[in-house]
Amino acid sequence: MKIKNENTFEELFQETIVLIESKNIEQAKNKAVEIGVNSESKYLNNESEKIEVKFDAILDIQKVVGSKIKDKTEIFTRHYKKDEYVLIRTKID
Repeated sequence: MKIKNENTFEELFQETIVLIESKNIEQAKNKAVEIGVNSESKYLNNESEKIEVKFDAILDIQKVVGSKIKDKTEIFTRHYKKDEYVLIRTKID
């Protein structure tokens, strides 16, 4: 999702990981687009600035291996280069 402040033109990007049940990759992609488009919105933030949230892109679709999702089941892993990890880790800490 691309989140744009229409007053300051500042942009943020939100990555969301969603588990989708589908029969094939094409159906999963269609459902992902539907979820993204249905999540679009416009609103005023606490400072009365206009915020627009728009679906931007599907970055990736991964098949979940295994037939059951249960507690502590890993569903996604991403690898980062060291400089990317440092930036992300700084934001989390």
